[in-house]
Amino acid sequence: MCDLGIEGRCQNPVECEKRRLIFKAQNEKMLELFGHTEFELFKRAFKEKGFDSLKKDPKRTHSADRAYERAISEAEIRSVFKNGDIVEYYQGNGIKKMLLWGFHYLGRKKYRPIHVVLKKEMTESMWEIATVYDPRSQPWLWNKEIYSERICFCKKRFL
Repeated sequence: MCDLGIEGRCQNPVECEKRRLIFKAQNEKMLELFGHTEFELFKRAFKEKGFDSLKKDPKRTHSADRAYERAISEAEIRSVFKNGDIVEYYQGNGIKKMLLWGFHYLGRKKYRPIHVVLKKEMTESMWEIATVYDPRSQPWLWNKEIYSERICFCKKRFL
């Protein structure tokens, strides 16, 4: 089994590559069947209602705390919702999750990559923000150019 070793380096790249190829095929199918449609519906709702289109976490703990700790603003999240894309889609165990990816313009050819994980229960109509992060904080996990493809599949799961 693949395992992250010292400094987050993969200890079994062959196994990781096998898992990546399996995940990529499954994810492409899920995106085609459900993900792109779900994302377009979400974007339409967000364009109409903004952050009011999201289910509110009554405690606003995890996602709000993570955004604050990681210095990610509402403007950056809004930028992902408006201009970003869906890169991963999952449904099972009564929930749906979408990993959204985008860049937020900082100025003069400077952009910050942002990932936003949305989730909702199958019976719900509104998505909620599960977490937000800068994928550069896990450089071994994502392709280095644009951070839109997971390349490491070690034990630790992020979606």
